[in-house]
Amino acid sequence: MSDLTLRLVVVGGVLALVVATVLVLRLRDRAPSRLLGTVPLDPGIYLFTSATCADCHTARELLERTLGSQRFVEYAWESDPEIFETLSIDKVPCTVTVDKARRATLWIGQPDRMIYAVDP
Repeated sequence: MSDLTLRLVVVGGVLALVVATVLVLRLRDRAPSRLLGTVPLDPGIYLFTSATCADCHTARELLERTLGSQRFVEYAWESDPEIFETLSIDKVPCTVTVDKARRATLWIGQPDRMIYAVDP
């Protein structure tokens, strides 16, 4: 095998690995939900937001319109960073649903999928 062919094979392999990694990460981000396990929150619905989040206002309005403002709790990064760190939340808006056994499910993005998937 010539030196040029070997270099092309190596570059092609690296490129294929990068493309595969990007696709896996994108699919993970599009997953409607993921289990967080047992959490230190009471059963309920929690909205996680940030002051710099452009979509958080829309998420809050959607929850208020569909559930009412008393049916969910909002945590903002600026005032409650500890709970974000405890739950490993690194994207906003997101919604966390907690069942009676304190098992949590994280819903990334707008809460519309969460609303249709759970019976709040």
